[in-house]
Amino acid sequence: MQSIGFLQGIDMLRRLVALVCLGLLVMSGGVLAAKAKAVKSDLEKLQGTWDIVEVVNNGAQVAQDPTRRGQVVFNGAMMTVQESPDEAEPRKFQFTLYPREKPKAIDMTTQNGEYQGSLNGAIYELEGDTLKLCAPNSPDVDERPMQFKSEEGSSNVLLILKRVKR
Repeated sequence: MQSIGFLQGIDMLRRLVALVCLGLLVMSGGVLAAKAKAVKSDLEKLQGTWDIVEVVNNGAQVAQDPTRRGQVVFNGAMMTVQESPDEAEPRKFQFTLYPREKPKAIDMTTQNGEYQGSLNGAIYELEGDTLKLCAPNSPDVDERPMQFKSEEGSSNVLLILKRVKR
């Protein structure tokens, strides 16, 4: 029986480690590609104009006038929220999607107004032409909601949006 020399054993160990590292790199590349594909898919589905059809803020239903509905517009990675047609300066957010989270997550960074630069962690659910967004309605809240609810004392706002047909 032939024994492997000490240096040959180290060389084999190096090769094995390199092979394992290469395998991990290939596997992580697949995971990253799947994440990127999920983000692109949801990003494409969000694009366009959405009517705000229902708002629940801190547990209270906010009346919506169907003739003067607010709108949310997704354009690339920018989201504009106009609560009413005569609002002087709509709120603008840059956003990042995390569609593989449970529930799906969205980070929104305020681009204008009083809270410019603040990050708001929210969740979203997209089913056909209906989009639900639930977010803390306060810059002081760091926790992302885990359910599509706005209960009294939660400071969450729940928006139900319907896609505007072209």
